[in-house]
Amino acid sequence: VSSPNDLSIVRPYTPISNRNEKGTFELLVKTYPKGLMGNKFEKLSIGDSLLFWQIKKNIKIQYPFGNPKTIIMLAAGTGITPMFQALSRLFDDNSKKNGATNKRTKVILLYGSRTKSDIYLHSEMEQMKQRYSDRLEIVYCLSNQQKADRAMTEKEVNMDKEEFTNSMVFHHGHIDKDVISHFCKGAIDSDNIAAGECLVWVCGPPSFYESHCGPREEEDVTGVLKELGFRKDQVVKF
Repeated sequence: VSSPNDLSIVRPYTPISNRNEKGTFELLVKTYPKGLMGNKFEKLSIGDSLLFWQIKKNIKIQYPFGNPKTIIMLAAGTGITPMFQALSRLFDDNSKKNGATNKRTKVILLYGSRTKSDIYLHSEMEQMKQRYSDRLEIVYCLSNQQKADRAMTEKEVNMDKEEFTNSMVFHHGHIDKDVISHFCKGAIDSDNIAAGECLVWVCGPPSFYESHCGPREEEDVTGVLKELGFRKDQVVKF
């Protein structure tokens, strides 16, 4: 995405709307005080324009994703968007009508956020999980929730209970090697990895790539995923 008046500012975004919608699409955009592109979105008025185009190198993998036994998704913040797009394709209620062929793959999503209020698209994903509980597991890893809890008012606590259901699985802490090993224990069995039956997808800020798989622009896998035995052909860096 870029502004028609300033092509020096370009940012990648992944649509979160259904692929079958024609003539429109939805984006999840987070704004920051000094964010260049996000602030342009925020200031748009009806009739304003932005430039959208597809960059081939940003197409990392396409459905049916190789039909692996398991896909482990590691996401942080707005890095949930490519994961959500894939989940929408894998767990499509109109799968037969829309030509879906992958009925095998199980997904384990570890989604890192600072607090519950920083979790995006949780309602939509929890609905998917309820419908496909045999194939979809989601763990929300919260790095700063305990501090946030101490600052909450009674009203905020009650609102929190209404928004976040008991079916949601939370872990307090960052996504690290121990967390992956615990929640993905069966999937990261050495036999599954050796047989190529488990893929890992990663999307988040630069530091998230650095610690889990190495820089986004580099093919080689380093960090936690290398320690767990994954090869570069088994890791997709979105």
